Amino acid sequence: MKNFLKAALVMFAASFSFQHNARAASVAVDVDIDIPSILILYCYDNIDVTVTSAAMIALLGVASADGTVTNATPAAITAAHASGALFGTAGAPDTTLPSSVDLTNINLDMDDICGFRAIRSSGGTGVNVSAAITTASMQDATTTSTITMNDAAVRSVAGGFTALGGTEAVSTGFALGTVTPIDLRVNLDLSGVVLAGNHTDGVVTVTAALF
Repeated sequence: MKNFLKAALVMFAASFSFQHNARAASVAVDVDIDIPSILILYCYDNIDVTVTSAAMIALLGVASADGTVTNATPAAITAAHASGALFGTAGAPDTTLPSSVDLTNINLDMDDICGFRAIRSSGGTGVNVSAAITTASMQDATTTSTITMNDAAVRSVAGGFTALGGTEAVSTGFALGTVTPIDLRVNLDLSGVVLAGNHTDGVVTVTAALF
């Protein structure tokens, strides 16, 4: 009935305007738009990381803090690393330098390799972000030198990474115009590396899901 009355009023106003040539008609129209909940995940589909020789030297250093390479930039080389003798007393190798770091437990952190846009439903809370190793083994061209990815973790808000294999819940900052970045940490086993060069084809799957 409401729509019919509007139409009738428009017809009357138009007729009146035609007769007097100095009238106008207008009708206010309500517009309602129903937006669905949405989640869009962006990721680089191929990540190439170059670890420098300086970074590798630092990883083999004496400080436990050297056990992580962040964003593939060289870890700090301390005076102790630079001056450390590979051999102690004559004829007796000093094994302290290479054995001070657990090569089966090395973290590689990569910032902003993924991101998402999200609009949660009115009853929803946010977005769960997680990462899992899909193909763990990376090998060189001869398949004799191997890097193994043990586990993965993500970080999407200020603070530290989730526990390896864990899921981070993001519950703020959603808007179509806002991209929330995702950082990735991969835990590596470098003990099987015997040759320098590219070790390829490891796969990590990053997942974002509304909840």
